[in-house]
Amino acid sequence: MGKAKIKKCALCGRQIKGERFILRIVCYSAYDGLEIEPWDLRKNFKKLIEEEVKKIKKLSKRKLMEEVAKWWEFSLCKKCASKYRKNPLRIKNPAPLSGAGRGDK
Repeated sequence: MGKAKIKKCALCGRQIKGERFILRIVCYSAYDGLEIEPWDLRKNFKKLIEEEVKKIKKLSKRKLMEEVAKWWEFSLCKKCASKYRKNPLRIKNPAPLSGAGRGDK
């Protein structure tokens, strides 16, 4: 067996010697529903679809995926994980998180 890879905290850069935390971030496009108005029904959908297919064909598979969803994974030390949980977006006066109240402290 090889040596264990030394992990560094993605936020402070220090070597993680004790407890290590994994931070996974996913950013994906939201679907907010579709409203169809009467004038929308007069559009040439075949032409619109053909135009979109042309655009898609010009993009790489990776770029297409990133337009829908992107994810990251980081290792954090205990101190940075605690700070991150309190204010993940580093906003001056953060509103309560929707996940609050599920044992996150």
